[in-house]
Amino acid sequence: MAAAATTTRMVNREFYGCSKADDAYEQLEKLGEGTFGEVHKARHRPSGCVVALKKILLHNEKEGFPVTALREIKILKDLDHSNVIPLVDMSIERADRKSRCSVYMVTPYMDHDLSGLLQNSSVTLALAHIKCYMKQLLEGINYIHQQGYLHRDIKTANILIDNFGIVKLADFGLARKYLGERPTKQSAGPALHAYTALVVTRWYRPPELVLGESRYTSAIDMWGIGCVFGEMFKRNPILQGESDVDQGHRIFRLVGSPTEESMPGFSQLPGAREFVGSYPRQLESVFGNKMDKYALSLLSGLLDLNPLRRLTAIGALEHPFFEADPRPAQPHELPRYSASHEMTTRKRKENIPHAPNVNPSQHPQNQPPSSQQYQQFASAGYVPRNNNYHHHHHSRNHHHRRHNNNRRRGGGGGGGGLPPYRHPQPLPAPPYRKGPPPEPPYRSGGGGRGVPHPPPARQPYDYDRQDTRPPYRRRPNEGLNYDDDTNVVKRRRQ
Repeated sequence: MAAAATTTRMVNREFYGCSKADDAYEQLEKLGEGTFGEVHKARHRPSGCVVALKKILLHNEKEGFPVTALREIKILKDLDHSNVIPLVDMSIERADRKSRCSVYMVTPYMDHDLSGLLQNSSVTLALAHIKCYMKQLLEGINYIHQQGYLHRDIKTANILIDNFGIVKLADFGLARKYLGERPTKQSAGPALHAYTALVVTRWYRPPELVLGESRYTSAIDMWGIGCVFGEMFKRNPILQGESDVDQGHRIFRLVGSPTEESMPGFSQLPGAREFVGSYPRQLESVFGNKMDKYALSLLSGLLDLNPLRRLTAIGALEHPFFEADPRPAQPHELPRYSASHEMTTRKRKENIPHAPNVNPSQHPQNQPPSSQQYQQFASAGYVPRNNNYHHHHHSRNHHHRRHNNNRRRGGGGGGGGLPPYRHPQPLPAPPYRKGPPPEPPYRSGGGGRGVPHPPPARQPYDYDRQDTRPPYRRRPNEGLNYDDDTNVVKRRRQ
């Protein structure tokens, strides 16, 4: 009976003011960081519920509270959907002599983000799992668009997932009100209003923004959805441009160069002159061996160069991809994994011992050998010119100096323009490791030493653990309502 009562409660969305961060929350660990600030996992002291605290950076307190943060707070309070992260509280940390005032946005804690899951080698996504995640993602972005908003930062790191298989779109720091028509099944509609073009993370940026277009529609979010969809199959971002221009070239190498037929009006855009040349379409050859014909058709529709022809969320939800076998899994049927966030997964990879990736000039093989090693080198037929290995400053370690480069190329700086030394036989590489390589750290417990730690055991489909309950109400004398199946905060009906 108690468990049944727990599963029927929903979080009260009404706001009664701000809590004091130090008194109300115990910060547990950092989940992520960026230009926006930091996100921490925290525990609400009175209830024990686990939440996420997003710190809002106050770059210049004299200018007041950031307008972008106010916009994000307003949008989150206006949205109410099972696939959109809810805002349940605002919390303040007062300024003192050592630190400035800090403001936190409080949201439910989610076990994973999609970026962390895809980078976790212990996670295997079956096609039915991908369909489940993709369907929820499309339902969330369709709700956002129908409410008249653009997300403008769709990427795997902003797609959160809990251990009950529920997907929630997060991070509305770049979102804004959309002034155009609501998208339909056929089209996102014409682009009639101008907005800033400096939005969307580069790897997920649509071609119209790469070319400098300022009049755009909800189709920019659907391009990002397509990039995320392809990433679920490749397990890495599909368009990793190193600059804005390089991003454009990578897009056109994948889907073909734009023409007036495939992307009407592209030649009039400010950045069109940067992309001279012709690329053949390679989308089918790149993804043909990774997905079936239905998935490839959906990906092609989402990555259409023409925003008017690009699939909308409504059109994508009705695509045959979701009707073909295997059908989308139900959220509660998905496996549970250990917590996987972009930042923690990256740190886990950095902690695995591997050969150092350094500049060749700084590699131990290119460092001057010791006096004991010198005789070994000499006996092998290698006697360095000018016997420089007897000194601590060998010229090979200073190739970055201009005068040494000139000398080796026949320029000034002494040496009479001698050509670079080339030995007729390969040189033995001096050892730079002593003893066997260190063993990678294994997590204790589970499968034992040398065996990956197994995922946590399946639990009943309810919030029977205190640390996974959705957040809490603001008034102690008010009742709590939790919807445990979706961890969704719903607006209280008066």
